[in-house]
Amino acid sequence: MASLPPGPRSKWLTTFQVMTAGTDVIERWRDTYGDPFLIRSMNGELVTTGRPELIRDIFTADPDDYLPFGNDVLTPLIGSESLLVKSGPTHRRERRLLGPPFLGSQMRGLGPMMVRSTRRRIAELSAGDRFTALDLTQAISLDVILEAAFGVEEPERIATYHDAILSTMNALSPVFLFAKPLQREIFGRGPWARFQKVNQRTDALLQEQIERVRP
Repeated sequence: MASLPPGPRSKWLTTFQVMTAGTDVIERWRDTYGDPFLIRSMNGELVTTGRPELIRDIFTADPDDYLPFGNDVLTPLIGSESLLVKSGPTHRRERRLLGPPFLGSQMRGLGPMMVRSTRRRIAELSAGDRFTALDLTQAISLDVILEAAFGVEEPERIATYHDAILSTMNALSPVFLFAKPLQREIFGRGPWARFQKVNQRTDALLQEQIERVRP
């Protein structure tokens, strides 16, 4: 792409609209500016597309042509050392270290675990119950992650970790995610203080489990 495509001009207004309107405003920008279009946000500039041929170009391009976007948004949740916020040789080296557990043979071995979790979650429902499929499938996914990655197996401990992780996710606020100066406590109050409190509980639980299963 020789030059950046058109898009909304104001970083502040664009960021606010994404925070409050989500995909609705992105679809509106697509209709206004065409595909691809440029999103100028407080976290940087992002070229956005939904065209299959451009998506193919992105996934087949040299990874070094791209940089992580929005690291400031992710760092409060996943930390500065996460693979998701790294790029270049560092990313490739650490990704190779993490690769073996995700090989096909290893992943197929998780099948029985997935079946157990699915049956357990469905057994909690009664005939005629109304439920949200997204919530159910996310719970199953989290079950599998907790057992496969962290070795949490006991149902009561899984429930404790579910509560902590969901509380952390619910405490995330676009107010401080998109405005780094607001990532501070105000006399122990405010969105950042609430997030820090629940996030520290989750970190403590994960560290406790790491120590439990450490050889």
